[in-house]
Amino acid sequence: MAPSFLEDLAEPRPDPGGGAAAAYGVSLGLALATKIALLEAGRERRRSSDDGRREEMVAGLAALKTEASRLQDEDCRAYRKLVEASAPGHDRRQFLAAFEEAVLCPIRIARTAASGLALIAEIGSYCKRHLIPDLQVAAEFLGAAVEGSYRIAAANFTLADSPEGHESLRAELEAVLLEGRERLASVRNELQGV
Repeated sequence: MAPSFLEDLAEPRPDPGGGAAAAYGVSLGLALATKIALLEAGRERRRSSDDGRREEMVAGLAALKTEASRLQDEDCRAYRKLVEASAPGHDRRQFLAAFEEAVLCPIRIARTAASGLALIAEIGSYCKRHLIPDLQVAAEFLGAAVEGSYRIAAANFTLADSPEGHESLRAELEAVLLEGRERLASVRNELQGV
């Protein structure tokens, strides 16, 4: 039997690491949100005008979960390339390309989490009260993934030998953190009020 992601994560090696763990957290949150969306869809005995949108939300959650899984693997590859490009003998272009990917991958993970938070808020607007705590757990996984992805990308910035030329990447990272925090705060407020 192949080792699971959690077993791999516990191994004393560089990858998978924090970025892949953040992507895994996105998958966990999205899986829980999908469960709630499907439970609610199953409760509907009659077709309503919301059915089409609910099906779209379930499809959207599935697409985001697929993306999170892909990013989990991509983060491992990006980190390996960065380590290889940091070794003596590699040219600056190889390093810069690897560096950029090692920062962009966590940004993509954070964006995926933020998109999931928007869907969780929508699911919370129609689900039964007793399922709200499950949605709150899902939202917290996604919020933690945003924060964790930010930390990983910020740590990768320390590998750059100079901050010049990376301002737009840094600004993109800060923007996705702010967006994720705002969405999590909004979802927390909305779910509290249900």
